[in-house]
Amino acid sequence: MIGSTFDCSYRSAREGGVLPTIRGQAFITAECTLVFDPRDPFRAGIRG
Repeated sequence: MIGSTFDCSYRSAREGGVLPTIRGQAFITAECTLVFDPRDPFRAGIRG
């Protein structure tokens, strides 16, 4: 959409799991504060 390019790869970790590598460039364009209502049953997302 804006022409950004990122190179991504991964490899297996010795202890199990995955070690990702991401290379590229990005810029902070905004900051925000999320406010969660403790009464909202979906404040952590919808889980099945």
